[in-house]
Order: sequence, then C-alpha cells, then structure tokens
Amino acid sequence: MSLILFHFFLFLSVIFLNGIIFLNQISKKILITNFFEISFIGLILSLCIAKILNIFIPLNDILLYLNILFVVIYLFIKKINFKKIKIDKLIFLTVLLISLINIFGSNFSDDLDHYHYSYILNTDKTNYIWGLNYLHPLYGTSSIWLIGQSYFNFDFSRLQDIHILNGLILFLFLGIFLSQLRIKNKLTNIFQPIFFSILIFVLLKYTRLKEFGIDRPAYLILFISFYFYLKYLNNYKSNEINNHFLIFSIIILSIFFIKVIFIFLLLFPLLYFYKNYKKIDILNKKYMLLFIFLFSYFINNILISGCLIYPLTISCIEYLPWTNLDIINQFKNSNEIFNKSFPSYEGLLISNEYIKNFNWISTWFVRHKIELLEFIITIILVIILSFVSFKYKKKLKSNSFDLYFFNKALLIILFFSILFF
Repeated sequence: MSLILFHFFLFLSVIFLNGIIFLNQISKKILITNFFEISFIGLILSLCIAKILNIFIPLNDILLYLNILFVVIYLFIKKINFKKIKIDKLIFLTVLLISLINIFGSNFSDDLDHYHYSYILNTDKTNYIWGLNYLHPLYGTSSIWLIGQSYFNFDFSRLQDIHILNGLILFLFLGIFLSQLRIKNKLTNIFQPIFFSILIFVLLKYTRLKEFGIDRPAYLILFISFYFYLKYLNNYKSNEINNHFLIFSIIILSIFFIKVIFIFLLLFPLLYFYKNYKKIDILNKKYMLLFIFLFSYFINNILISGCLIYPLTISCIEYLPWTNLDIINQFKNSNEIFNKSFPSYEGLLISNEYIKNFNWISTWFVRHKIELLEFIITIILVIILSFVSFKYKKKLKSNSFDLYFFNKALLIILFFSILFF
C-alpha cells in the first residue's frame, strides 16, 4: 500500500513539474494557475515526448529517473513562483480518496492479458520493433496510453503502476471539473451546467478502473478538451490565444494518438484556426511542437506496420518489406466480425456473410440493448439533475460564447465519425 501511495504522488509530482516547465517555456507569465490543469497538461506532454523517445530507446526506469533529475535542475536554475498555483485542499483530498479507492478496489482491464501488458513490457525493454504488428495485430495501434503506462512505471512494480496511471487520469479529471464548479467567474459561470453534466456522467459511468483500457482515458481527455475550449479558447479577447490554441491542439492530438477512431477530432482545431487565423500566428516556432508530435506519430506507425495511419490500408506503403496487407485486412475483418456480435449469432450464416447487408443488426441489438438502455437512462438522469441543480435564466451572449461555431464543429465531427464507424 505504501509503495502505491509513494508512486502515485511521485508520478503526480513529475507530471505537475513537467507541466510547469512547459508552460513557463511558452509564456512569459503564469498562463494557468490551477494545479489540476497544470498536471494534466504535463501528463499529455509527457505521453507525447515518451512516444518520440521510444523510437530510439526503451522506456525503462532510467528515463523516469532522468526526468526527475531534469525537473529538479530546472527548478534550481529557474525561479518559479509556486505561490500563484491554486489548489483547493478539500477537492484534492476528496478526489485523492476516490482515486485511491478505485486503485485498491478495482481489478485490471480484461485487455491486460490480451495484449496491453505484453506491449508495455516490450516498450520497457526495447525501442520500437520494426514490423511489430507481425507479433500481434493490435500492437500496430501503438496507443500512446500504453506508451504512457510504460514510461510511468518501475520494473519491480510494473503491474501496480499500470493501475496508478489510470487512477491519475481519473484524479485529474475529477479535480479539474470539481475545482471549476466551485469557482465564480463571469466568463465560465455560464458553462457550469455543462461542466456539471459531464462530471455527473463520468461519476455514473466511467469511474471503474477495470474498464480503463485505452477507451476510458481517451474519453476523459476528450471531456477535458471540451472544458479547455469552453474556458480558454471561446474568450476571443484573450491575449494568450496562441498559447491556449497550442495546448488545445496538443490535447486533441493526444486523443487521436490514443485511439485512431478519434481522427475526426482533428477537425476541431483546424476549424477553429480557419475561423481565427488572423489571431493565431501559426508560423510561431512554438507550433513546431505540433508538427514534431504528428511527424513522430507517422514515423512510429510506418516502423511498426508500414502504414501512416494503422490499420487504414489506403495509408500503407506496400513496397516496404514489413508491410503486410493480408495481416491488416484480416485484423480489420476480425474486428468487424467481433464488433458486430457474431459470437452471439445463432443462425446459419458464415461470418463474412453475417456482417454484410445489415444481417448483423438484430443480433447486435439484442447483445447490446441493455447497455444502450443504461446509457440512455444515464443521459436522461444527468439532464434531469442538471436542470434541478441550475436555474436556466441566463442566455448565452454572442460575445462570450460562439455557440454557432461550437455546435457546427461538433456536428461536422459527429457526422464524419458516424460515417467512419
């Protein structure tokens, strides 16, 4: 128990200080003062950098020790005013208790035995293995969340540390949203019902760490990205729009790096830039960081599978000797068969016939109807709680929130995501 507590606070300290250093480098003043937000930004940055490092070297214990040494030296050289960092002690203790209860009381994800642990172990021991998807088709997805679980662990306590990182993202999410709900701010008060609804939804649906494979962390980061947009980027008068847009774009990229199905989220920063290109200096050298992260993602994918975006065959480079379209197509086909609930089918059709022409709909619905019902009931309950908890007398002002842009961007993303699905 003491070891888990020590590692939890150690990893939290590392990501917090990484966030402080990053924010200090991109801005001349204190850009963000909330402890949970700073730590979240530090976590996302750490994941992206770890993915780059793994191209060249294993993510073993030495890197974490070096990270700790780096932040200590940086803080010794640079004078940072930590007094401006805001942290609500009551919220900190509350979310810490919730997170630790989940860490100690939850089993591991079912996918840990499937491929997660072996991927993390490989990443701890080696740099990127060319043609890695030959060993397991799911290795080709190369989720940045698994990269992060490899970076934030010690070899002697690897299994426990995997759970700690899942607990940390839950801790940061709860801390961010609870802190915001306690703040009275003219710019963000209007969004309190939205923040409250997201918080209640997550508390009802997404707090069991056993379900934290790579999907749940991606959704939690997605919710935080909406929070970040509403709090920072909708304020067009902000002098820090360039820095806020950079951070928002890195957050969106990280969601895509966790799971490729979120690819259409990349439209959000693109649409925002299109609407505000006069205020955003895209040629600023700070934005090189975005291109470095994106370039490293494509390089990683090519090394592992021969594809720019795995497993989209249209993005694969066939003349590379480790590119195998047969393996990729079999992987896609087996996923489609499983996701359309063929294991629950009791008819006479073979798998390839079953997935065609919507033959799968009835079986899929029977298999998932309870989950769908629970999801709908949860949404209805969240809406009712939000209406009961807030008085909806204030109307959105056009100068405080571009509702048209926000809705249009979400609808475009939703439309393309449904087509992709």
